[in-house]
Amino acid sequence: MTAIVAGLGIGGYFAYARGWLSIPFLTPNSSQLFQRMVTTLSDINNAQYSVRVHLATEPRQSSIKPFTTNTNLNDLATNANNPVGNALSLVNPDDIIQFLPADVTIDGGVTIYSEANRPLKEADALLKIDGSYTGDDSQFSIEFEARKKEQQLYALLTKFPSLPFFDLSGIKGKWIAITPTDVPSLWKDDVLQNADSHQAVESIKSGLTTVLEKKVFTVEKALATETVTGVRSKHYVIALHPETLPAVYQALIKERKTKNQSTTELEQQLAQLQKPEAASALQTLADNSQVEIWVDSVKGMLRQARWTMRVVPPDAAENLKEKQVVLAITLTLDKVNEPVTITAPTPTISFSEAGQLISGESETTPAEDTTTNINAAPTTSAYPCFSGSPTVSADSDTDGLMDAAEVYTYLTNPCLKDTDGDSHPDGTEVQNGYNPNGAGQATEAQRNSWGSL
Repeated sequence: MTAIVAGLGIGGYFAYARGWLSIPFLTPNSSQLFQRMVTTLSDINNAQYSVRVHLATEPRQSSIKPFTTNTNLNDLATNANNPVGNALSLVNPDDIIQFLPADVTIDGGVTIYSEANRPLKEADALLKIDGSYTGDDSQFSIEFEARKKEQQLYALLTKFPSLPFFDLSGIKGKWIAITPTDVPSLWKDDVLQNADSHQAVESIKSGLTTVLEKKVFTVEKALATETVTGVRSKHYVIALHPETLPAVYQALIKERKTKNQSTTELEQQLAQLQKPEAASALQTLADNSQVEIWVDSVKGMLRQARWTMRVVPPDAAENLKEKQVVLAITLTLDKVNEPVTITAPTPTISFSEAGQLISGESETTPAEDTTTNINAAPTTSAYPCFSGSPTVSADSDTDGLMDAAEVYTYLTNPCLKDTDGDSHPDGTEVQNGYNPNGAGQATEAQRNSWGSL
C-alpha cells in the first residue's frame, strides 16, 4: 500500500510538473505570481532585452473567429499612445492583412544590451537587428549590429537586400567606427542624453500594478518547467479578460487627476472602449490570442513572455480565402544583472572610408602643403605627430577631432590644434558651424561633407 501511495504521489507530482495535472495548492494564484513579478522588476539593474516578431500565413482553422471593426474602433486602433489601440492596429484588416501573399513568412528581432544605471549617452551598449522575408518567390535577410564603447560607435552590416540606388557590398562585414564629430546629432539626441532606465521601470511597475489589480490577466494553467536563457523557468498560460479594461482606464484617469495631469485623451479612449462594438472586437482578440510567460523558478522574475494571435483575413483578400495569419511577439530577458561588457571591435574603417566605399568614389590626395593653413588633406607622411595612417582612436593635437576625421572629413591638420590660426580649436569651430580652414562660417558644401550637426 505504501508503495502504491508513493507511486501515485510521485506520478501526480510528475504530471503536475509536466503541466498535465493542475494541483491548486501548488499552482500559485494570479495575484501571488504577478505581484512577485512586479516586485522583482526593481531587482533588475542590467539585462539584455530581445524582442522577436514572427508573422506568417497558415491553413485556416474553424476555431479562429473573424475580426471585424468599424470607424470608431479604428480611431482607437490608430492612437499611438494607447496600448490597447496598438494591439487592435495589428489586426486591422484594412491596414496590413489583405495585402499579404498567400504564403509568406516574416521573422525579425531586436536585441538591446546596456547599463541600466547610466544614461545611454554615457553607457556602453549593444544593439542587434535581424530579419528575414520569404514570399512571392522572393527572399531576403538583414543583419546589423551596433556597439557603443565610451564615446565611440561601431556599426556592422553583414546581410542586406539589394538596393536600386546604393551598393552596400563594399562595407559588408566591415566594422565602421563613428565618432561624435562624424555624426554629432547622434550624441545630441534626447534619447541618448535623457534615457532613464529607473524611471522606465517605475512606469512599467505602475502600469502593471493597475492592470493586475483589475485582473486583466489571470493564470489559466501551469505547464512544464523549461530552461529559458539558461535559467529553469516555470511556464504559464495566461487568460485575458478584456472586459476589465474600462476599469483600468478609470483607474489611470483617477491617478492622473491626482497628479494634475491631462485626462482628456484617456477619457476619449474610455468612451470608445465602453461601446458594444469595441467590447466585441476586444473579446474576439482575446479569443484568438494566447499569452504565455516563463518565470524564474527561484526568483520569480519574468524571463520570457509571448503573445500569439491568429486572424482570419477579410473577404477582400481573395488570395487568402483558405488562410489565416499568425502573429507572435516574444520578449526575452537574458544576462540579468550581469556586468555589461562591450568590446571595441577590430579592425575598423572610418566613417568617411565607408562613405567612399558606398559611393564608389576614391579619395585623391594632393601634394604636400607646407603652409600653416592646410586646406586639403595631405599625405599621411606630412604629419610629424604620428607614424603611419591616421586613426579614429587618436586625437594627436587635442582639438576635439580624431586624426582620421581631420584628414578624411574636415581636411584639417591633425597635428595642429588650430589649423587656420584664428585662436579657435578646430573641433570648436566644427561644432559651431565655422570653417576650421579659414575665416567665417563653413560653406554649405563643407557642412554637407561633414554630415548632420
